[in-house]
Amino acid sequence: MGYSGWAPGQLEVELAEKAWIVGDLDAKYIFDKSIADDDLWKHAIRGTGGKNSLLANSPKDPKLN
Repeated sequence: MGYSGWAPGQLEVELAEKAWIVGDLDAKYIFDKSIADDDLWKHAIRGTGGKNSLLANSPKDPKLN
């Protein structure tokens, strides 16, 4: 379907630029069968706290907002 990859050092640069939202995800969410796969990201982003947690309420298709 497609390809995703990084050139040497690219990921480190992107992390330094804060292009990625990095956080810890409690393993209970990964193994909780009551959480739909589509909703796992919402739980993960809420766990980062602050303004990033607001992204959990974003529509799947931002054009529908």
